[in-house]
Amino acid sequence: MKPVTAQRGSIPERSIMYCLLSLVILIILYFGLVYPHQRFSASIDDKIRQVTDLIKKQRDLRPLYEEMAKHNNHPTEIVLPVPDTKPLPRGAIDLVASLFQKIGAESGVQVVAVRPNLQSIISKSDEIVVALHLKGGFFDFRKFLLGTGALPSLKGVEEIKIREEGVQQAFYLTVRLAVE
Repeated sequence: MKPVTAQRGSIPERSIMYCLLSLVILIILYFGLVYPHQRFSASIDDKIRQVTDLIKKQRDLRPLYEEMAKHNNHPTEIVLPVPDTKPLPRGAIDLVASLFQKIGAESGVQVVAVRPNLQSIISKSDEIVVALHLKGGFFDFRKFLLGTGALPSLKGVEEIKIREEGVQQAFYLTVRLAVE
């Protein structure tokens, strides 16, 4: 047998060109096909992880949900009284402020101002518009609204505005009262 001898010499230019061309094609294929597929797979994995975490949270909260659903089957019904509308006599319009002061005292709300609309008093209409400014807590205001709703001369509540003023809230209320 003949011994294999190493061939000395330079690599042909054509072979180097083919190697470089193959390397460039491989790089293009990697960045054109493989790399986008890897990024897409990573984004899908992130979404799967998020959904898995959400499912785990929902499994953890299921007993609480079932307990709340049990209590929701027996809702408490509050029936508010709806009195018949009895208009105030025109001579009793000056008692409107004291009427709202009384409701405010019973509900724990401070009545700051009671301002009847002068146009509605002067005109011969069958209702007057009263603007109220109140201060207090929200649940006390709820009691005030319930007391106001029980007024026989109340036609409706037109507007309610609530503003924060320090610890208390300020309530601005516009109501319509029926008059003879």
